[in-house]
Amino acid sequence: MPVKSATLVPIFSAKALMLTVLLAPVFSLTGYAQNTSFSTSAADACQTLDACRKAAEQGDAKAQNHLGMMYYTGMGMTQDYKQAEFWFRKAATQGDATAQNNLYIMQTI
Repeated sequence: MPVKSATLVPIFSAKALMLTVLLAPVFSLTGYAQNTSFSTSAADACQTLDACRKAAEQGDAKAQNHLGMMYYTGMGMTQDYKQAEFWFRKAATQGDATAQNNLYIMQTI
């Protein structure tokens, strides 16, 4: 007697899968504050908003990305997506992979 093939039961419903896909970029951005790859020098430079802005204006890509994240989340300032994109773009053009990812996410949401 031939064995019947088992019907695979989907683990995720279509709604759950869609929700996961839509929220993945949000988790990526919000998880940045706990990112351990953030360089010590940039973290030190970003102890205050003014220090972070100064380091970013002097061309520190990590500080630029961090400042962009501060604008994106409204952390310590008024939320401003245009400024966030500006700082992400500056860091991304210097090759900062996190900023490139953040810029991509902003453009696709």
